[in-house]
Amino acid sequence: MSNPEGLGNPSTWKRIGGFFLDWVKSLSLYVLVVAVGTLLFLIGSSMVGYLAYSDRPGPGWGRGVFSWSEVKFFVGWLPLLVYFLLFLGAALFPFARILGWLHSPRWLVRVFGGAFAGIAALIGVLASGWYIAISQYPVYAGAVCGLIFGALLLPRFSGPQRVGQRGWKQWAGIASTIIACGVFVAYPLVPKQPEQSLELIFVRVIPGPQDLTAAEKTGGLSADDLGHLKALGLSGTLDFGMTDDRGTGSPIQARAVIVCIGDLRSPVELREPRGTNVMYVQNGDLWKMYPPGAPTLRNKIKFWPSATAPRMIEVQSGTSHTTFFWYPPLDNR
Repeated sequence: MSNPEGLGNPSTWKRIGGFFLDWVKSLSLYVLVVAVGTLLFLIGSSMVGYLAYSDRPGPGWGRGVFSWSEVKFFVGWLPLLVYFLLFLGAALFPFARILGWLHSPRWLVRVFGGAFAGIAALIGVLASGWYIAISQYPVYAGAVCGLIFGALLLPRFSGPQRVGQRGWKQWAGIASTIIACGVFVAYPLVPKQPEQSLELIFVRVIPGPQDLTAAEKTGGLSADDLGHLKALGLSGTLDFGMTDDRGTGSPIQARAVIVCIGDLRSPVELREPRGTNVMYVQNGDLWKMYPPGAPTLRNKIKFWPSATAPRMIEVQSGTSHTTFFWYPPLDNR
């Protein structure tokens, strides 16, 4: 029985394989054009006397030189550039091929393909250029190389030129494809909201009959925090654990006070507050947030007892990882 979808047809698999092979060829050629063009610009700049990279003393004019060690330095940077170009340029071939399927005029492929390939190259060189403290001119040179590829070479991968009447469905598909590719390529240029700064404070309540008081160190615990803990009916002594600041200087600030009342036997994950102050209070294996309706992020504050030192607490927040012991030490209890 034949496959109704035609997937068992050898010609179908041949077309699929040919599509991906053309994709690899197109992407490889794009990376080659931009990487080699940028490399030649860097080498040529040094030969005519312009230092197109460096943070000390910085880019500028001087005596023209050619150095193989400098060429090796540039070549060592290329893998990082290639990584970004492979990601940013991945949408160029599907863009051109889809426009070809939709009977798009070839000039549309040249105009938008050149624009998108140039933007992708500019972002790729700029994103990887920090490694060699690159100046703006090699970035522009990489963008020009990408534009040349998109305008002259990319249309060759759009398939054979089709002539005929184009209906509204074809034009709608062409417009949608251009918009989708433009969003993918230009998205890194969209201004991002700055990450918030986060202050983490760990304290421990040693239950007792006396009114809740702080030990010698409070680690930034405010009078309002202390009053809120008393309002929850807690009594005894407060011990300081750790204060950790992440992302200081951000206009968006958040603060989380984590109050441990019992032993910590297993890993804990708490949601990071979003631009506000919260307090997490332990109740056995459960943790309650105050105020209950405070906005939070998907990011997690994670902490757990260390496997190497049982009295040590490890804390993970974003990319920050730290450890602490309770103060006063547990041995004093």
